[in-house]
Amino acid sequence: MGRVSAQHLALKLLRGFGAYRVGGYVNRHRLLVLTYHKVLPDTSRDRFAQRPATIVYASEFERQIAHLARRYHVLTGESFGTCLADRRDFPARAALSTFDDGYENNYLDAFPILRRVGVTALFFLTTDFVGHEGSFLWFDRLDAVLGVLGADRFAGWAERRRLSPDRTTPAGLRAWIKTMAREQREALLSDLEDVAGTRAGNGLDSRVAGPMTWDQVRTMAEHGMTVGSHTASHQILASTSADEVRSELVTSRGEIEARLDRPCWSFSYPNGERSDFRPADQEAVKTAGYDCAFTQMRGFVAANSNPYAFPRMPVRPSSDLNVFLSRISGVWTRY
Repeated sequence: MGRVSAQHLALKLLRGFGAYRVGGYVNRHRLLVLTYHKVLPDTSRDRFAQRPATIVYASEFERQIAHLARRYHVLTGESFGTCLADRRDFPARAALSTFDDGYENNYLDAFPILRRVGVTALFFLTTDFVGHEGSFLWFDRLDAVLGVLGADRFAGWAERRRLSPDRTTPAGLRAWIKTMAREQREALLSDLEDVAGTRAGNGLDSRVAGPMTWDQVRTMAEHGMTVGSHTASHQILASTSADEVRSELVTSRGEIEARLDRPCWSFSYPNGERSDFRPADQEAVKTAGYDCAFTQMRGFVAANSNPYAFPRMPVRPSSDLNVFLSRISGVWTRY
């Protein structure tokens, strides 16, 4: 039996023994916040040899959201903000769904499902990306250009650049780029694209990685969705100067408020792991006028959680609902 099959069997057994109900009961007074990135039509299944970790298919998403609507008190952004501002306790078994980045598939595929089920979500936008047709986020550009280069040409490029051994694999390069300031990152990506002989857009599908328009964002906001900031350029805050951090935070918040004519009070850190933001960055988020910030550190939001480092639960790409249940119950968050 393969590792994945064994894990799925273990999750099924945990459900059978009532572990998820117990986990839900133990965590009933803590807020569950889910993180999504991309929701694609089920017809997209055949386009990936191996599904990227950021993709959930529409039928899976609808099943997950419907489960939340049946079993949880699903908060709107407004009700979450009210609890935060008034320092109220969250309702028992409360949940909040969030989306990072600002992909158009959020509007085309996730938004109709949210409306059909009758719940809302909080969407964190990368404002230099949203509204710019043909633009792509840096990590999607990187994946596209590495796919064009192939292993041998990438190895040749890395050798010519005299990269250290830990940067000569796609994973190592990605980790290194995350530590770069914006200008350095753009220069390196442009160099890679020149070597590949193609621009990033030639290897990317806008349905998978393209941005929403501001009209689409406005439509979602008019139907109860809440909009927050994910910086201007998806710059990892710990990798840049205090001045650039301030610019990323203030610029993105200002554009959202100007475009939507409503306050932007919430933020999520790009990448969002513990090493991706510093104490000074948390203070900068607060100073820039945000009431809270979300991370990608796994866990539940408790009464004593730091409002500028709220944990979330990333949703794993899987057709097995038990994977989702294991996460939201807190029983098996590492899978």
